[in-house]
Formats: sequence, structure tokens, C-alpha cells
Amino acid sequence: MKKISLLLFAALMLQLTLVSAAFAKDTLFVGEQLAAGQSLQSQNGRLNLVMQTDGNLVLYRDHGIPIWSVKTIMVIF
Repeated sequence: MKKISLLLFAALMLQLTLVSAAFAKDTLFVGEQLAAGQSLQSQNGRLNLVMQTDGNLVLYRDHGIPIWSVKTIMVIF
């Protein structure tokens, strides 16, 4: 019973860590990358950097207004 309790506690802590990291992410560290559909949000919530599914990396300001883009399109052969 004690082993099961510890296992459940460890799983809960891992889940909380993953959830809080996903919502609080505002930095990419060396070796990290944004996959298609992922984004980073500034600490104040006013800017979003989005790796779109078409391969274009776009910086959005308040209310989804694009202010910068690499203007690339992913080509799949």
C-alpha cells in the first residue's frame, strides 16, 4: 500500500510540473525548440511567439495582431 501511495504521489507531482511548465513557458533554452503548433508567451501575456503548423514563426501582440514573421512555409515532399 505504501508503494502505491508513493507511486501515485510521484505521478501527481510530475503531472503538476508538466502543467505548470506548459503554462508558464516564456523562454527557450539551448537545445530546446518549438514544434509546429507550440508557442511561448511573455510573462505579462502581451506577446506570443507561435510556431505555426505551416512552418512560419510569428510574433503576435495583444489580441492576435501579428508584428513579426520569418515568412517561411514548410514544404513536404
